[in-house]
Amino acid sequence: MAGGRLNQPFYAMVFYATEDTIRTERQLSCIFETAIMPTPREISESCGFAIRFSHAEEDELVARLPEIEAACALYYFSARDGKKHRAVRLVAKKP
Repeated sequence: MAGGRLNQPFYAMVFYATEDTIRTERQLSCIFETAIMPTPREISESCGFAIRFSHAEEDELVARLPEIEAACALYYFSARDGKKHRAVRLVAKKP
């Protein structure tokens, strides 16, 4: 990822098992621009990997949740401010 892209807002989907992350990324990469990334440190509940969505709309991602077989959570990460902080918002959670 280019340095400028790291400061942009994005959505991240986190899972409890690495296998679920990889399987879901393959499934959703046909629809969205995705990348597997380390789970952002603002989130502690995960297997260590997340799926990053850079150019997706929130309603499109939420609409896909029923198709995902694993438990997961979708978060929105705002752009970083001048102090390198960013706000994080839980968008949806699938048990």
